[in-house]
This record gives sequence, structure tokens and C-alpha cells, in this order.
Amino acid sequence: MNKRLCIVFLLTLSSICYLGAQDYERDFRAAQQAFQERLKTAPNTLKQHLSNYPYSPYSDEILLMEGVLQTEKGKYKQATKVFNKVEAKNLSRETQPMLYFYGGYALIQQKQYDKALSLFLRLKNQKSIYAPHAKYYAGYCYYCQQDFPRAMAEFLSVEHLGVYKKIAPYYIVQIYYAQHQYDKVYSRAEELLKTYPDNANNDELHRMLGEMYYQDSAYVDAIHYLETYRAKRSEQKKDILRNDIYLLGMANYYTRNYQAAIDNLKQVKQLQDSISENTCLHLGHSYLRVNDLEKAKLSYAAAMRFKLNDRLREEAMYNYVQITYLQGSALGENITAFNDFLREYPNTQYANNTDISSPLLTDGEYSAHYNIHNGKFFKFCQGDKRSVVFDLDRISSVEKFTISFCHIENWGVYAPANVRMVVSDDGINWYSIGSIEIKTTSIDGIRRGEWTLDKGIKARYVVFCVDTVSWTGIDEIQVFGR
Repeated sequence: MNKRLCIVFLLTLSSICYLGAQDYERDFRAAQQAFQERLKTAPNTLKQHLSNYPYSPYSDEILLMEGVLQTEKGKYKQATKVFNKVEAKNLSRETQPMLYFYGGYALIQQKQYDKALSLFLRLKNQKSIYAPHAKYYAGYCYYCQQDFPRAMAEFLSVEHLGVYKKIAPYYIVQIYYAQHQYDKVYSRAEELLKTYPDNANNDELHRMLGEMYYQDSAYVDAIHYLETYRAKRSEQKKDILRNDIYLLGMANYYTRNYQAAIDNLKQVKQLQDSISENTCLHLGHSYLRVNDLEKAKLSYAAAMRFKLNDRLREEAMYNYVQITYLQGSALGENITAFNDFLREYPNTQYANNTDISSPLLTDGEYSAHYNIHNGKFFKFCQGDKRSVVFDLDRISSVEKFTISFCHIENWGVYAPANVRMVVSDDGINWYSIGSIEIKTTSIDGIRRGEWTLDKGIKARYVVFCVDTVSWTGIDEIQVFGR
């Protein structure tokens, strides 16, 4: 080949290469524009570029854009596979942060928090638009790993930034709650509810506040927040947690909303655990307070079957025995129930209770002194309430009721503020007719109360419902009528 011919050949080859470079450059810019504008044709345009130019110097940029589109479509596994093919060192300084951010986000969605965290930590201190986002997602990764101190640091750094001011503070509250820093939860949670009343995350704040107020024995506040939590979850067609249904039931019980307690406690899913055991016990107590003796008895029987907490089982069994007596069950069943109880609990706390067959309540003898242990008082010890039932043998007209107690505060002997009265003419249907107010004094002594109706009412059974705290001593009770 002569020299002239060689020069012409080289020039021709150079022109071809230059034209090829122009083609893939132009093709890349078109694919890049389609990606930036999120055109429907973008995925195919990107793939076509790699097909046409398999050795394109922009192949890593193309793969990055393809992975971003997969992430935005929610195809996180496919996105991760694509991102893994990208050589970060081949990306420009402007696009490299995009790889770390979208790569980390796709991994978070697959719950691969360690891998995601390594990308966000690499990104969060760079000068990039993705840096604050990386701080938030680094905090989220730490939160999911229950590394709360590190999560807290990241969330605190972004809680006032852009979109995160409506998200990060909620995680901060949850972390304080998990760390039992309840004072901070109270202040932050209530402030968030005021600032963002329509935030979708508020249901969790209501749940936490409800649970905390319950633990602080602020049962009215607990009911307010837990009911609000339930209403918000209902709007989302979601159920509330089993534990929160239980707390709602117990809070209503402690505020003497017994029907509401029943309505909630009935919804607690029964498992072989302490929550179910306590649920059955307090269902029994609640049914007893609305005078549904049969359901109370069934609930106590259910509580007895758990055998997880001996003290609760003893309380359930004692109340079961009491109802057996109150229902006028067959004598054999009464005796069997009492014997079973005393055989299992020979040293029962209820041994301090006066025997149920004692005539002290109606023997007509009033004590001259208020010493509860002088043999003149019918004694109740422990428990929440006692129901003393008068069976008049036949339907009668009753119009006046009296009762007297001893009161010795230093001994833990308390007279109640009032005694609720319930009557029935058939032992099935019961009616509350009012309360006897017990006269209070500033010193220890005998406290009495009486109540006269405007006109007599018909009844065969008259029930004195007495609240007990530690010890209660009743001197005498009377029913007048004809």
C-alpha cells in the first residue's frame, strides 16, 4: 500500500469512529431526556441504547436510570439487581448520590436495613440534595433495628426540615415511649396533636397517650384517648390492638362504667395468658355490678380455669362460691362449692370474712362500740364489693331501709359513702331504686344511714350493695314494710 492510500484509509476510519461517537452520544442524550421527563417510552429507550451500544461509556448511567425507574414503580428486587451492575466510580459526581439514595431506598423496602444503612451513611454528609433525605432514612434504618439512640440523633437532625417535620417527630415520640421517657412523650405528643390535627399518624399518638394515662391511673383520660384511637382505626377499617381493648375495658371498670367495661372486655381475644385470666375475672365483677349473676358466675368459672395467677384464681373461686349461694342453688351444690374452695385455699385471705350463714346482720343487736373485732359486726375483708341479699320469703311492700357500719381509718376499716339498693320480685329481673347515704363524721365511730321511699314498692328480694376497700364491718341492716 502506498503512502497516499494509507493516509486516505486512516482518514476514512477516523471519520467512521467520529460518526459512531456522535450517534451514541446523541442516543444517550435522548434516553436521558426521556428519563428526566419520565416519558412512557423511557424504559425502552434506555434498554435500546444498551442494545445498540453495548460498550457505551454511558452504560452505568443508563443502568442507574433504569434502576431508578424500577424503584419508582415499586419493583424493588428488580431495581436492586440493576443497581448491583452499576460501577459507582464510573458515574459523575452529580449522579453518584442518586445511586446511593435510590439503592438504599429499594433495600429498605426489602427490609435489608444493614445494606441500606451503609449507603445512607455514605451519602448523608455529602453536599447533595439527597443528604437530608439520607439522614432521615438512616434514622429509619436504625429505628427498625431498634438502635434507638442513633435513630433519635438522625431524626432530631431533620425534624424541622421540609416534609420530615410531619414525619420525624412522630418517630421521636415513639422512641421516647419505647425508652419509657413518658414526660417527653406527654409534651411532644399533645403538641403534635394540636399542630397537626389531621396527621395520619395521630392514631398512634392517641394509643400511646391512652396507655400512659391508664398506667398513671388517670382512667378518664385513658378512655378518651383510647376511644379516639379506636375511632381513627375504624375510619381506616383497621382493628385496635388486643391489649388496648383490654385497657379500655379495665379503665371503664375502674370508673364504674360497668356496661362499657363488659362491652370491651367481651371483645378481648381469649388466649392462655394473664390478660385473658384478668379479663374473665373483671367480666365477672362487672356482670355482678349490673346484677347479671348467671353471666358473672360463668365468667368467674372461666377465670378459675386458667390457673396462671393463684391470687386471681382464689378471688374468682370465692366470688363463684358467693354467687352459688346468692342464686339459691341446691344445698348440695353450695356445700360442695364452699368445701372445694376451703380445701384449695385453707389459709385464704377471705377467712377474715364472717361466715355467710352468720345471723349477725339481722340479730337485732346493735354494737355499743365500734371495734370491728368485738363479735358484733359482720366483717368483709378485701374484694371490691359485697351484695347482701334479703329474701323476704314472699312479695311484700317495702318502704324503708337502714344500715350501720364501723369506721376506723387507722385500722383500714372504712364505711362507704353510700349503699346502692336493688330489688326484685322474682330473682331474675332486678331494679336499682336508689342509694342510702351514709352519714360521715370527722372521727372514728359508728356511721349509720337510712332511706325512706315516698311510697312502698313491691319486692321479694332486697339487695344492699356495699363497696369495700380493705375491711368493712356492718352492724345491722333492716328492711321495713308490710
